[in-house]
Amino acid sequence: MPPDAFTFETSGQLVMQTAIGGAGTLFGPLLGAAVWLYLSDFFQTTLHLGATWKLVLGIVFVLLVCFLHRGVIGGLSDLVALCTRRRHAEPREATPAPEVKPLASLGRSRRHDEKPFSGPALEARGLTKKFGGLVANGDIDFAVSQGELRGIIGPNGAGKSTFFKMLTCEMRPTSGRILFHGRDITGMDVARVCQLGLTKSYQVNQLFTRQTLRENIVIAALAERRGSFSLDLLRRIDRVPGLDMQVETTLAMVGLAARAEVPVAELAYGEKRRLEIGSPWLRRHPCCCSTSRWPA
Repeated sequence: MPPDAFTFETSGQLVMQTAIGGAGTLFGPLLGAAVWLYLSDFFQTTLHLGATWKLVLGIVFVLLVCFLHRGVIGGLSDLVALCTRRRHAEPREATPAPEVKPLASLGRSRRHDEKPFSGPALEARGLTKKFGGLVANGDIDFAVSQGELRGIIGPNGAGKSTFFKMLTCEMRPTSGRILFHGRDITGMDVARVCQLGLTKSYQVNQLFTRQTLRENIVIAALAERRGSFSLDLLRRIDRVPGLDMQVETTLAMVGLAARAEVPVAELAYGEKRRLEIGSPWLRRHPCCCSTSRWPA
């Protein structure tokens, strides 16, 4: 790489090429670079604009950003969605509405090789976390039964966030045990614990904002069905048995079935929170922890 590849002008061109093609896409930057190079060559060699070609190219860039917010690739995808919207809007045969149960009455869906468990859904025994000589959490006993709502309050610096991180295995405790439906998950990898169904919802929503509600729920459902690793990249989603019913039931449970095809970016904060809560309930052992930085 020559030194001039890292100059401000070249770096700025890379950013503009990415914005023209479509940021966050695989082929967007490649297409944006092709458009940029073609226009720059066209303005200089064909139109003979001289030194003003940068000004004209800059105006073209501003127009593209104003009218194609997601770049050329995003504009093409919007056009395809517009053309296929009529097909999706055609009336379909009425299907029976899925049975919806309140959250408090939903138990974990056991597989054939699992035995029923009647104890606490989540339990901490003697949980302690020390940072050198500082004791953030000391000998905590905590339990949440199936369908129960519990709150942890305290001033800033009391150790609430540390306690939640230990419960979801983001942080290993100094001593103590964590039991999830009777299974000892102390020190387990956080990805594995999430696959079991124990996850944490943050104050700031973490969703795929460019996807629809249904697509977000489908991602969570496939994460539970496929496991931690699966070689099924070429498998069609519509061929996964029971996926549609699982997604429809979850959307109805959180009261978002009527807005299933709406992009997440257009939802209100409360609707985003309901959608984020709905994703963990797809797991085998539904349990969700929520953290907030607001003082108690």
